[in-house]
Amino acid sequence: MPRTRYIENRIKEVEGFCVLLTDMKGRNVRGDKVLPTTYPYKRKAKGSLTVQEFCKLRILKTFPGYQAKVLDSNGNPVRGNLKLSTVRKSYTAASIAA
Repeated sequence: MPRTRYIENRIKEVEGFCVLLTDMKGRNVRGDKVLPTTYPYKRKAKGSLTVQEFCKLRILKTFPGYQAKVLDSNGNPVRGNLKLSTVRKSYTAASIAA
């Protein structure tokens, strides 16, 4: 069974942005906590989805009892109404600037 840290890294590989898994109260889950399943998706979610829709459709469905904070390229949590394409662009812009 995979650990939280592995799942967060797997989500970054697939989706193109970082997330922090949290419990339902918004507290970060320890990186060494074992979860019963891994991130099953092989393709990234549509860029037209909002962060809130992504969390509902992919995170809550796959990891009941957990939520996710989607992070921009600076490591700051983003708003729920932001489109995934915008979040991904922040990572592209950061890598070009570096």
